[in-house]
Amino acid sequence: EATREGREHVASIGIEGAKVAGSASHEPHAAYLHALLLGIIMRDMGLDALGRLSELTGLLKDASALPDEDLGGPQRVFGRLYFEAPPWPLGIGDVDEALDQLKSVCERHPSHPMNHIFYAEVLLHEKRHADALREIALARRYALPELWGDYAQRWREEADQLSARLPE
Repeated sequence: EATREGREHVASIGIEGAKVAGSASHEPHAAYLHALLLGIIMRDMGLDALGRLSELTGLLKDASALPDEDLGGPQRVFGRLYFEAPPWPLGIGDVDEALDQLKSVCERHPSHPMNHIFYAEVLLHEKRHADALREIALARRYALPELWGDYAQRWREEADQLSARLPE
């Protein structure tokens, strides 16, 4: 497993590439890549990342011009951000908004396992266990190695971890 410093180094190089590709001029593909890489850095930073929240939000708004990118990637990441960020006044965290965004992206792009995994995690947090179980099953169903390669196994493991958190 990569170290925090290693992840940050690689992500920083990628961010520079995204800037060259146009994220600074609001090009949606580059903005999405930039947002994903910035998210990796911010996740490791914890609360120290709050100062970069508006930058991430701006990039995701630019990326939202391509709602079908990565089978709903910009909306999926926005949904995740609404779930993980602290609520107002510190951040944009809003569990109801996370639920709305993730439900919508699952309906629009049901074949991406991460849409269902992220949605299941928020549903589990809200103690909507039957709904979470349904989304976990859908994530497993769509996490096919012939479509997703090595990611399929990783996503199935994430689905299993969520299942293990469900009450008996």
